[in-house]
Amino acid sequence: MERQQFFRRKYERCYNALQNLISGLSDKEAQNALNNAVCKEKNHEDLSLGLIFVILTKPQSAAKTYRDLTLITRDGLGLVLNSLSHLILERYLRLTDVSRSQVLWLLREMMRNAVTNVETLCLNLMRHAAGGDVSQRNVVLIESLLDIYQENRRVHPIITSKPDEFTPSSRVNQTSSPHHHE
Repeated sequence: MERQQFFRRKYERCYNALQNLISGLSDKEAQNALNNAVCKEKNHEDLSLGLIFVILTKPQSAAKTYRDLTLITRDGLGLVLNSLSHLILERYLRLTDVSRSQVLWLLREMMRNAVTNVETLCLNLMRHAAGGDVSQRNVVLIESLLDIYQENRRVHPIITSKPDEFTPSSRVNQTSSPHHHE
């Protein structure tokens, strides 16, 4: 229970810091304020977590907030991926349906944008897809992941490939076949 409160307080604190920074500003002014604030390492983390909080809790603002997140990132969204992975591993089952849906939306956006190491997020979400569980939540998760993978086959072929397509032994077998000519 203590750990749950820690997560919630941390994200709410970061959200409040974000709101204090950009409240009442135009989009351009808000982007400038965010860019100026992320120069400090601690601000980068806090603002990134605040933006994640907005994406997960306010679907109507998600697209604009994701844009802001990509504009302020200093590490190719590495901090965001680590935070989301941690959140998914620790709290996914306790997230609201809206937040779960937004996690999947955010995954889809990151895959469309070919964010490096997004496959870690995919694997952590797949851990929650329980075989044999036909509950609505589980079916929605599995169908959503399948849709995302199918949409992004060309961008992330390793995630969506058959297990043996990218192993060294399969390449050796292909090049040493009798039909292979140099």
